[in-house]
Amino acid sequence: MDPYRPPPTSRHTSPPTNYTQRLTTQVNLPKMRDGGLDVSFMIAYVGRGRLTDEGYANAYRQVVAKFDAAHRLAEQIAPKDIGLALTPDDVLRIVKSGRSVAVIGIENGYPIGTDIRRVREFYDAVGAACRWRTTGTTSCPTRTPARTRRTRRIAASARAGVR
Repeated sequence: MDPYRPPPTSRHTSPPTNYTQRLTTQVNLPKMRDGGLDVSFMIAYVGRGRLTDEGYANAYRQVVAKFDAAHRLAEQIAPKDIGLALTPDDVLRIVKSGRSVAVIGIENGYPIGTDIRRVREFYDAVGAACRWRTTGTTSCPTRTPARTRRTRRIAASARAGVR
């Protein structure tokens, strides 16, 4: 899962991709070690598709698959080499253990679709170590440039327990 220019979902989630090997991806474990990179943001990006229930459902499946891929790397493929930080304390603990750290970021609000409860679900999936989620004005119907709608969305998020 490359920062800033993520490849298609299948490249992240299909078993043949092994980030413990030196690959042509921007980030993998050998490159992290060689470059002295302690922490990598694994970006779960899904480009905007159709603004329909089917489009949102497809985007949701893709972003969850990317969350699962990051967890699989840290928990099954290379747990001795990299840990997934879900809290700031996890980052410190994993670095002290001598392992690299993965933190998940979400770019683009499209997978949220029309269900604001997904903000909480995604927060729980990626952990408190990452509070980064970008949106575009046309990517997510829960985001709009109008201040009144923004205020309502912030209030709705606060009521849902997301700060």
